[in-house]
Amino acid sequence: MNTNKKQSFFKLLAIPAITLITATLIAPGVGQASEADSVTEIFPPAVAVQPLAEASIEAGALTPPPPPTLNYESFAPSLIANRYIVSAYSNLSLSGSSELYIFARTTGSASASQTGVTAVLQRWTGSSWVEFGSSRVKSSVLSDNSVDYTLNVTKGYYYRVKSDHWASNGANKEVQVAYSNTVFVSD
Repeated sequence: MNTNKKQSFFKLLAIPAITLITATLIAPGVGQASEADSVTEIFPPAVAVQPLAEASIEAGALTPPPPPTLNYESFAPSLIANRYIVSAYSNLSLSGSSELYIFARTTGSASASQTGVTAVLQRWTGSSWVEFGSSRVKSSVLSDNSVDYTLNVTKGYYYRVKSDHWASNGANKEVQVAYSNTVFVSD
């Protein structure tokens, strides 16, 4: 590198350096963090994790509450990559004092020649989810399939729906698992 190029390079670096030094002398402390400044976290939000032993137990509950469950919104980005499954959804609601309404739906794309859904109710034992009752399956050449039914359950437990969704074009098949909201059935 010749001396003219070296001098040009150093002049180019000197301009931002002089600007920074001048700004610091004119307004010291502006734009700099201090230890007294509070910091507000915007993304990702801080989540307080409560140990299971300290989690609040519902009145009449026979087990401590389950940990949070990942549901449809949690895996929505994976649906973007799918070619045949447009949506995979399940929901659980109380329809009587000890009766739950179970619902699950699979919607396939125009490229899907078949879709299907399997739904099963699960009960929290205090340490794991176990199946409660038998699963229900529906599949057909329709682009939209759903399963819905009611089931009498034991009071004092937490319940959720686990649903397996699938869609295919005959040769290729996509599968997605979804979990519903959790419902506590009280006395």
